Amino acid sequence: MAENHKYFFSCDSCTYSRWSIHKSSWQKRLIYRACIAKKHPKLCLIKGNYSLLFMTKRDRFFNPLRQAKTASAKTLIADVINQMQNYERHLGLRKRSRKKRDLEIFNRQIEAIICEAVHRHLTGADKRIAISLSNRHLSRKDSESSILNNTLSQNIKNLATPEMAFLEVQAGNQKTGEVTSFWAGKRLKTRINERKLTYLDLTLEKSKNVLELRAEKVNGQAKGRLIKYPETELATQYRDEMEQINAFLRSADICYHGDKDIDDSRIELKCIFNNGSFEQGGRVYGGFWISMKSEDIRDITIDDEWVVSLDYGQMAVRLAYSLAKAPITFDDGYLIPNWEKAREATKKLINVMLNSTSSNEWTMPKKIQKLYPYRENIEQHLIADIYSFHKPITKLFGKTNGMKFMFMESEILVDVLLRLNSKGIVALPIHDCILVKESAKNIAKEVMLKAFKEHTNLDATVAIEAL
Repeated sequence: MAENHKYFFSCDSCTYSRWSIHKSSWQKRLIYRACIAKKHPKLCLIKGNYSLLFMTKRDRFFNPLRQAKTASAKTLIADVINQMQNYERHLGLRKRSRKKRDLEIFNRQIEAIICEAVHRHLTGADKRIAISLSNRHLSRKDSESSILNNTLSQNIKNLATPEMAFLEVQAGNQKTGEVTSFWAGKRLKTRINERKLTYLDLTLEKSKNVLELRAEKVNGQAKGRLIKYPETELATQYRDEMEQINAFLRSADICYHGDKDIDDSRIELKCIFNNGSFEQGGRVYGGFWISMKSEDIRDITIDDEWVVSLDYGQMAVRLAYSLAKAPITFDDGYLIPNWEKAREATKKLINVMLNSTSSNEWTMPKKIQKLYPYRENIEQHLIADIYSFHKPITKLFGKTNGMKFMFMESEILVDVLLRLNSKGIVALPIHDCILVKESAKNIAKEVMLKAFKEHTNLDATVAIEAL
């Protein structure tokens, strides 16, 4: 049974106006769909769609890239910065003026803190911003977090003093694992109302870190260390492509309408390459939708239309045939003759065979043994049948091709995004899949098939799924 949440739905154009009720997620979606279908012009309180307020136990983490966009918001930030400096002078908190670089960081810190508090107040008035103020967290060296240092902690505390009252703060607890959280204070709420600020008065700083190169993982590391790389022509090309895609996403109307505490302003993407090579990995990460579960993705809209997913089928196998420069003579690379009932388990085994150097890892899924209890030496026979069915790529079995396949996949997906953007279509990538609005699905499928053909000289399969 779906979990119920109390929320306030407002549509000035129909009978759902000012409805305060308990409804499950699917019921809310039906209500919203009904109002969209009728093209109600006033279904618009928060984020261009509908007002949804609910309580969750989890606070959203601090986004250091939040900044003021409009003159009204920038004036507010200038006012708070001026009052902070006066506060420091009055109490003698600083013995000398900040250096130019330190002043720039101070100004960006105050801007990010205040803009985050404003954004959280507007999109979830009863929620907070969580932030870890530990030295380990505040000493990160990545360029996205240049304002994260020990002075950030003190600035948050100063903004929350009774004299300033721009924030309310709840300290973290090391014993329980809770981190510090903050939210808009009395004086900030007053200024939000006086200036009639909306989330449209805020934006995100252009990402500086759209391209990462990581070393090979060692000693069981979750990811390799960051590598400084020369600004080659290839690196410049990859960065330009990502910045072009991000610029298009920043101008798009992408909204999440579900019950989870998800910040749908996190839309900028970055490419991460692996093993110290710009020909290894290269998958796209960063967008809020990438780590979401499928049941939550269905609550995303683009231009007020629900998204659909388009998936490349049998990606690893088809890329392997492209790498081997061999033609494809099958419709389904995972449907091995005499093993049709075990397609999903066979798919997992083939992908392992294409990405593992040790045959000890080519273990037989228990599901196959249950499906064929009367067969002897199942593992030996299935692997032999896979070799027989996929003779053109047998030399690729038992090799570490994962990062190579990932690179080929990324090259195709980035090309698809750029082609769709040139047609005015917003596409949200999830590895070998994209999300587009429903009305764009046919064009998107055509683009995906064409891009795959041009990159691999082979035909692809693309499945459209309504979420």
